[in-house]
Amino acid sequence: MYSGKIFTLQKKIVRIVGGAQPRTSCRNLFKQLEILPVPCHYILSLMNLLLIIMKFFQTNSTVHNINTRHELIFMDQMPTYLVFKKVHSMLA
Repeated sequence: MYSGKIFTLQKKIVRIVGGAQPRTSCRNLFKQLEILPVPCHYILSLMNLLLIIMKFFQTNSTVHNINTRHELIFMDQMPTYLVFKKVHSMLA
């Protein structure tokens, strides 16, 4: 919701710190100052969360030893209708 405004403010601050003009691109400034932009922080936090919760799920490769292109896809822990039933009961 506010991430766009925060990113805009972050770019303004990076331009001020880097001594750039108000309408110049910030891509190189982020690299020079070694600062992650807000969208990259979001992606990084999601990847960290995925690494933390990954141990609670099974992948296709843990069930069988066949090397396939889907070996890293998470398996459903319960049938789909139970998932929908659980979500529906949480929303009610």
